[in-house]
Amino acid sequence: MRIINELCNTKFPQYKKQNDRAYSLWRSRNKEFIYKVEQYNHAIVTKTSKGNEASYRKQMLETAQTYEQNKAAMHKMFSDYGETTYHATCSAYREYTESEKADFPNYYKEHMQVFENYWRNK
Repeated sequence: MRIINELCNTKFPQYKKQNDRAYSLWRSRNKEFIYKVEQYNHAIVTKTSKGNEASYRKQMLETAQTYEQNKAAMHKMFSDYGETTYHATCSAYREYTESEKADFPNYYKEHMQVFENYWRNK
C-alpha cells in the first residue's frame, strides 16, 4: 500500500492529497494488523541476529534495500502497463484502499495463523 502511494505521489502529484489521506485511513483501519506484522518482523530479526547489533543493523538495511527494490520493480510494472493504466491506478487508489483486496487482515489471515502458531509454540 505504501509503495503504491509513494509511486503515485511522485508520478501524479495531483493525487497526493487524496491518496495520502486514503493511505492514512487505510493504516488506521488496519493498525492492529500492521502492528502485529511489525512485531513479528522485529522478533524475527532480533532472534536471527542473536543479540549482535551489527547483524541486526545489517538485516534492517537489507529490509530497506528490499523495499526500494520492490518499489522500483512495481514502478517498472506500472510503466510497462502504459501511462493510461498507471494514471488509472493512481486515480483509483482511494477506492483500492477501501476494497477487499486491501483488507490485509482478512487477505493474510492464513499467513498470520502460521506466524501466531509458530510464536505461540516458542
